[in-house]
Amino acid sequence: MLLVTACAADVIDLPVPDTSLQPLRDDWRVELDVPFDVQAVSRISIGGLETFSNFANRGDVVVNFDAPPGRILIEMRRFSFNRATDVGSDLDRLTLWPYAIDDGLAAPFEARPTACSERWDLDCGVRVHFDGQNQVRTAGADLRVSLPPQFVGELEVVTEDNDDFEYVDAGDVCINGARGVTNVELESGRAWVAFADDVAIAPGCPEEDVVACESGDPPWAFDCPCVQQTGFPASRIRGESADVLVSVPEDYWANLVARAEPPCAQSTDDASVNAPPGAWPDAGHRIEASSGACEDVAFYESPEDWEDGPAEFEQRGNVQLCLDCLRGFTCADLVR
Repeated sequence: MLLVTACAADVIDLPVPDTSLQPLRDDWRVELDVPFDVQAVSRISIGGLETFSNFANRGDVVVNFDAPPGRILIEMRRFSFNRATDVGSDLDRLTLWPYAIDDGLAAPFEARPTACSERWDLDCGVRVHFDGQNQVRTAGADLRVSLPPQFVGELEVVTEDNDDFEYVDAGDVCINGARGVTNVELESGRAWVAFADDVAIAPGCPEEDVVACESGDPPWAFDCPCVQQTGFPASRIRGESADVLVSVPEDYWANLVARAEPPCAQSTDDASVNAPPGAWPDAGHRIEASSGACEDVAFYESPEDWEDGPAEFEQRGNVQLCLDCLRGFTCADLVR
């Protein structure tokens, strides 16, 4: 009789995958540092809502006017909330997407765009792009843009919240030193916008037309070129349930308009006192700040504050336009 004995295989202890959910955010990294032609660029777009199931920054946007003359610097800080085994991969798949505004975000998206990747001498925008068919719903990035102080064109900033599942990251916006028409859209974050001391009375209006309006009798009458031909410029900072604070120079002439829903507060300093005598009452740079709702908003300041604990809650929807109230503050002070 043939006796066959079977030996038991060695038992191998395999590591158990960590399937717990966690947020992760990396450090700021320079993504773009290229020449910038302030004479050729009239408009810049930063961020945007989810488009084609992609291109959502879902985070903070910071804009400073402190770049060297003729340069633009763009940094990204990626984040995601996912299983511990996947969250690092999410960050690796997030990239900066520069594009020409006139071209838009046209498909296909397989190749990296070239317009605005090497120099900005036309109207450009930047978005966050996720390398995949659909962007992970809780993955995005903060954007920090440094523009040369000489840029006086139109600035557009759009962001949304990262509010799926337990980790809530409300996208904040901070702009320090705006000199042109400035439009901001956000959801339930906080917005701080400080206009520069030398912001023009009529941003975007040609210099010869400004001179004609200033030298009219009376100055800045209804039929002067900056008012009659193009309509007076307006900057709008709008949130869904956001705290909004806009600061203009103490001696700046503007029409300041705040709108908030009760019980949130709205307040507006009087900048019309700086208007030239006899000026048409509705002239002046119109700056509107508004929030569509007053709500208790859940949020975490940063991933470090998340430990399976409850989010902070804060009533948001308060709107304030003021004279010089952000002097001395920087975006680094306000956005973590």
